[in-house]
Amino acid sequence: MKLRHGELGLAVRDLGNGRELADVGAGHALNPASNQKLITAAVALSELGPQFRFHVGVCGKIEDGVAPRLVLRGNGDPSFDYDALRGFGERLVALGLKRVSGDVFVDQSAFDDKYTPPAFQQQPGEWAAFRAPVSAVSLERNTTTLRVFPTTAGQLARVEFEPPGYVSVQGEVQTEKPKKREHVGLTLRPRGLLLGAQVSGGIPEGGPALRVTRRVDNPEIYAAIVLKSVLLTLGVEVQGEARRGGEDETVELVGRDSAELAELTLQLGKASDNFYAETLFKAVAAAKRGKPATAESAAQIALEWLKNRQLGDEGLKLSNGSGLYDANRVSARTFTRVLESAYLDANISRAYQAQLAVGGQDGTLRSRFFALRNRSSVHAKTGTLNKVTALSGYVFGPEQQTAVAFSILVTGTTDHAGARQRIDALVLEISDALWAPSRASASIALARR
Repeated sequence: MKLRHGELGLAVRDLGNGRELADVGAGHALNPASNQKLITAAVALSELGPQFRFHVGVCGKIEDGVAPRLVLRGNGDPSFDYDALRGFGERLVALGLKRVSGDVFVDQSAFDDKYTPPAFQQQPGEWAAFRAPVSAVSLERNTTTLRVFPTTAGQLARVEFEPPGYVSVQGEVQTEKPKKREHVGLTLRPRGLLLGAQVSGGIPEGGPALRVTRRVDNPEIYAAIVLKSVLLTLGVEVQGEARRGGEDETVELVGRDSAELAELTLQLGKASDNFYAETLFKAVAAAKRGKPATAESAAQIALEWLKNRQLGDEGLKLSNGSGLYDANRVSARTFTRVLESAYLDANISRAYQAQLAVGGQDGTLRSRFFALRNRSSVHAKTGTLNKVTALSGYVFGPEQQTAVAFSILVTGTTDHAGARQRIDALVLEISDALWAPSRASASIALARR
C-alpha cells in the first residue's frame, strides 16, 4: 500500500494461528483518531462486563407532600435523557410530592470536576455536540437543542430550547415568505453555570422546523436545573435553587438502570460517539479506583490493561478515550493485538464484535464496502482527523472462525479520499482472499507493497 505523503502503520494478523501476515510500520505509534475507541470499548467490556448497567436516581425524603431537598445522583450513565428525567418528576408526583422546601441538588461526585476531556481544549471555540463535556450526571449527552418553528410570514417564529429551563434566549427569528431560504443564526455564551443564546435570521413559512444541537459549556448543575423546571411544569412548588451537592443523602425515591453496557458500546463502534467514549472511559476508573474518577486514572487503567496482556508497543500513549484531537499514540500492531485479545475472550467477544460497524450495512461503514454487504465480512472502526485516516477491525471468511484482524493508520496526509480508497482496496483484497483461499498470496503481496 503506497502513500505519496504521510506515514503508514499497517498490520494484518491471522486470528486462527496468531501469525502476522503483513507489517508496514506496524510498530510505529501514531495518532489513531477514533480507532482509540477500540481500546476504550475493550477495556470497558472487560473491566465492567457486558451486562453492567449504570444507575441514576433521585434521593430524598417526602413527608406530607414536602421534600426538604432532592438529590439527583448518577455514576456516569451516558444514555440518561430528558424523557427519563421527566419520568422521574412524574413518579415523584405520584409519590405525593407537592413542594420542595429546599434546593434541588445534583451529586457529581462519582467523577472529578474536570468536565473537558484531555485534548478537547485544543479547539475551545467549537460548540458542536461532538465536543460535549463529561460528567457523572449528564443529560442528553450534555447537549442542548434549538428548535425553530415557522408561523405566518411577517410574524415571529417560535424559538425553543430542549431540554427546557437551561438556556436563556435573546433576539428573534422572523417567519418569511415560503420561497425564502432558512438563515437562522445562533451564538451561545456561558452565563455562569447556565447558557445564553443569541438568535437571529429567518425561516420560511410552511417549511420544516429547524433543529440544531450544540454542547453545553459546563454540565455541573445542568440536570438539576432541568429537573427543577420539570417539577415546576408538573405543579410542584420548588422554593430553592439548583445546586451541586447532596452527597450525604442516601434514601432513593425513584431511579432507573441503563441498558446493558453491551448495548451502550454500540455508540462507540457504530456511531463513533465521543461523549459515550469519554464517559465510559471515566466510568471504568470510577468502578475500579473509586470516586472521583479522573481521565488520568482512566488512562492508567487502560495502559495497565494493555501491559498485563502484553498488547502494547513502544511509544504507546493514552490520554483520552475517544481519540479526538491530538491526544493518543497507538501502533497498528497494538490494535491487531487488542482485536485478537477481544476475539479470543469468550466473556466479551460477542459484544465487542457486535459494537463494530459492518461494511455496507450500518454505522460509519454504511456507505463503504457496499460490495461486501451480503457477506457481512468487514466489521471495523473508522477514524478521521485533520491529517489522520484510519480503519481497524476484522475481516471474516465464510466461516466466522476464519478471520483476520487488521489495522491501517495513515497520518500526516490531507488526502483523505485517496487514503481511504487505498485502505478499502486492501480490505477488499483481504476479504476476497478469505472467501477464495487461492488468492491469499496475492492479497498478502498487496499488503506488503
